[in-house]
Amino acid sequence: MQIEQVGINTLHQDPQNARVHNKENLNAISGSLNLFGFVKPLIVWGDNVVIAGNGTIQAAKELGLETVPIRRVPKDWTWEKAQAFALADNRTGELADWDPQILKDILLELDANGWSVDDFGFDTLQPPSNPEPRDMSWLENLKGGEVPDAVVLDPTFTGGHAYGLSWAFTAEQRRVIVEAVNFYKTAHDTMDAPDALAQICTDYLESN
Repeated sequence: MQIEQVGINTLHQDPQNARVHNKENLNAISGSLNLFGFVKPLIVWGDNVVIAGNGTIQAAKELGLETVPIRRVPKDWTWEKAQAFALADNRTGELADWDPQILKDILLELDANGWSVDDFGFDTLQPPSNPEPRDMSWLENLKGGEVPDAVVLDPTFTGGHAYGLSWAFTAEQRRVIVEAVNFYKTAHDTMDAPDALAQICTDYLESN
């Protein structure tokens, strides 16, 4: 399916669109269009009926856009198949969940780098108002090859003493670590993140 640029007024919204787009949702779509443009084209059936992207075309009209990118479904699709696709396109996204800690970390990182995350539908997260001062003495210890045990006071932790590793990572290093841990957790659904990271390291040591 090739992408075409068409006049926005030549398109017709699906008269049986089951999704209701409230003002908050349309504002988020508008913010996304302003920031990123049309990364994902509208999906069109038959005589220019939009079957995926009805909220997007509403937001695009409010922004005053005159042309939009579309993809046409195969000509042999029936209207029933187009309707089924429209429902599936919306439903598959609804069935996914966020990892709350990873989402929080990403939002804080984006906010710290000047992104207004509320422009595309997320509430801006604020760091703790009175964060504990960070003990940076580990940097000096690290020069001597020593890494101190940093006790983490966490009332929800039930495994005895909890220890943290005071290491700083680049964004790319953090991405690799988080991706590896999440991959391992997916393959072993009874594990939490610390167990997964420890097992990755154990597997490596045992293989060498």
